[in-house]
Amino acid sequence: MEVKDLIENLKQQKKNLSQLFNAASLKQKALVQLNYEDLEKSISTEERTLVNIQQTEKHRISILAELYLGYSIHCETPKLSEFIEKTKEHIGAKTLENISLHEKELKKLIKQISVINQQNKYLIENSRAFIKETITSLLNKNKSLLDRRV
Repeated sequence: MEVKDLIENLKQQKKNLSQLFNAASLKQKALVQLNYEDLEKSISTEERTLVNIQQTEKHRISILAELYLGYSIHCETPKLSEFIEKTKEHIGAKTLENISLHEKELKKLIKQISVINQQNKYLIENSRAFIKETITSLLNKNKSLLDRRV
């Protein structure tokens, strides 16, 4: 394996994470608009994308392992930051800067995905609570739905 394989892998992972972000955004819109078809579509896309992310990550780890072996470097973790630090003498500064840039972009995408997933979680939890409250009120004949405080 070569460093260019690692860079291609990082580009593929960025593509995968962008697809995951788009699917999560579609899910959010579907939840707000109560669009069941788009919700199913987004969940299906998320599931496929997560499998691709997992496969790409496994491939990245194997690329790093082969590069470490090729450079005769011992490393315990497959972190890109550690790879950059340990291979400064073996790889050009421009290439390492390129890898570092990809790492930063990946981290940024992951943060964006985390934010939208938290928002989706909030939407789902509030929807479930509303449904539970509505069902409880409907089943409780002593209390009226209209007497509820908001």
